[in-house]
Parts: sequence; C-alpha cells; structure tokens
Amino acid sequence: MTKNEVIKSLTDKIEIKSVYNEIVDFLNGKTEKINNVYKRNLRYINNFEMKEFMKRDDFLESEAGKTLLKYSEYMYNNFPDELSYQFSNFPLKYKIYKFLGFSDEFVKRILKIIRKLKITIFLE
Repeated sequence: MTKNEVIKSLTDKIEIKSVYNEIVDFLNGKTEKINNVYKRNLRYINNFEMKEFMKRDDFLESEAGKTLLKYSEYMYNNFPDELSYQFSNFPLKYKIYKFLGFSDEFVKRILKIIRKLKITIFLE
C-alpha cells in the first residue's frame, strides 16, 4: 500500500471539494492545518486491503503508515469526535491508538460508539 492509496482511503467519499482539498494538502505536506472537518464529510474506513497491510510489522515505519499516523494524530488533537466516528470500523485502529498514546477516555468513547452501532444494526 502506498501513501497515495492511504490518502485515497481517507478521502475518497468526501463530497465537499474544499474539505477534500484541505485534507489531501495536509497529508501531502502542503499545509499544516485542516479547518473544515465534519462527520458528515467523512466515511467509515473499513478497507480490507489496508487491514492486510497494517498487519505487517513494518507498517508504521512505511510512508503510508506515517501518513496514516499523521492524519490520526492531527484529527485526535483537533477533531476527536470526527476521528472516533470515522475510525469506528477501522481495522486495527487500536494499534495506532496505542502507538500514538491516545487517552483512555478517547478509546472508551470509541468503544461506546461501536457498541451503539452494533445494537442499531442488530435491531434493524
């Protein structure tokens, strides 16, 4: 998996062009800030190819892994609710959270979101 494939996985469902451009520019190092991120602009990340790639021991040292870590850390520090929403179905998300040292409260919030989603799906 390449850096561009990770960027595509994170952004390919963003319909608002300005939000898409901000995130892509941030991940490519063209800007240091993302201004307009809302849950409705993001999609759940549940990419099988990314899951298989993330199982490799060297994932976090690769350019693609560093791109994903950069995004995760920025979103955690600036848009934690949006990150928890976007990553609620994300494969191996806890590997990233542990590596970056995310707070216990943040991880608990994610677990609550996942539990809610599972209950909703079960009731449907």
